[in-house]
Amino acid sequence: MNVGFNFDANANDVIKSGYEPLESGDYIVRITKCPFGPTSDNMGQQFSFEFTVIEGPYAKRTVRDNVYWTWSGHDSAVEFGHRKLASILLAIGHPHFGGDTDEFLGGVLTIKVKKEEYTKNDGTTGVRNNISEYCPCESSAPAAPNTVVNSIPQTPSAPKGPVLGGGVPVNPFAGRR
Repeated sequence: MNVGFNFDANANDVIKSGYEPLESGDYIVRITKCPFGPTSDNMGQQFSFEFTVIEGPYAKRTVRDNVYWTWSGHDSAVEFGHRKLASILLAIGHPHFGGDTDEFLGGVLTIKVKKEEYTKNDGTTGVRNNISEYCPCESSAPAAPNTVVNSIPQTPSAPKGPVLGGGVPVNPFAGRR
C-alpha cells in the first residue's frame, strides 16, 4: 500500500533512550487521566491514574499509578487500593467519590515519588517510579479550567495503617515484586 510520502531516517534524530523515571522527590501534579477498567489478568477492576507534573524541571512529565478496586484472590492489594483511592481523594479535597472518574480530572496534589530498581519479566533489572504518598498541594497551582474538584470542602479523616510525615498511608508493598 502506497502511503503517499517518502521518509529519510538519516535526516532525523533517533530516540537514544526510552522512558527515564523521575528522580526521587515531591512533585506537584495534576490528574490528567483516570480510566477505570480491568486489571491486566482480567481478574479485577482498577483505576489507572496519570499524573502530570505541573511545576519545576520535570513539568509535563507523567507518572502513572494503578489503584485496585477489585482483584480476585488479592484482598490485601484491594484493601491497599482503597486506602490509596481515599488518599488521592482527600489530597485533592474531594472526599466523596460519586462514581464518575471525571471527578478526578484536574485535581492538583503533591505526590512523593521514589525511584526503585525491580526485576523485569526477562530477568534483567530496570528502574521505575513508585508513588509512596499523596498529599494536599501547598502550591498556588490552579486547578484545570472547568473543574470543581478542589472547591469541595475537605472532611477530616484519620488515615489507617502506617503513615509518613504528610499523614497519608504509605505503600506497604513498595519494593516487593
